[in-house]
Amino acid sequence: MSIYTAPVSELQDLVEKPVEREWLELKSWVDLTNTAARASTARYLAAISNYGGGYLVFGFNKDGTRCPRRDNVKRLYNHDVLAGIIGKYLHPTFQCEVSFPEFAGVEHAVTWIPSHGMSPVISKASGPTCARAQSLDGLTLVVDFSMSSAIAVAAMNRRQPRTTLGRLPERRSS
Repeated sequence: MSIYTAPVSELQDLVEKPVEREWLELKSWVDLTNTAARASTARYLAAISNYGGGYLVFGFNKDGTRCPRRDNVKRLYNHDVLAGIIGKYLHPTFQCEVSFPEFAGVEHAVTWIPSHGMSPVISKASGPTCARAQSLDGLTLVVDFSMSSAIAVAAMNRRQPRTTLGRLPERRSS
């Protein structure tokens, strides 16, 4: 048992009787060498920390069933891998702890995430972006879904804007 995490029996309960809650996120195995998967994992780590702490448990399908992994789970999901994700994407950084309980022949990676403390955890780097564009009444709206925030940028098409949209005041030269 660590000074941070719950006793082993409580960790075992997380994998034996999994039920998602605000403080418990169940995830399937992801490739943590993939940039998009690392950024997504950082989002979950930040959300749980900002909630007040909790657990991120790998090894479950979306329907709650177990998904066994044949690779070396302890090497792919260890503290150093998660610390690298936290160090790259989140501020302030924090220490998590990883345990590897087994149930029904499936080894799970259970990550304990502390509460954020005095400052909320925010992103300090963007992951891969997924931009979408949509034309709406003469405007093109581009939404950038990056790690740091969703930023909407409106760019005028070649058509003149409708007068109901208003105009910016003209800039006066000094």
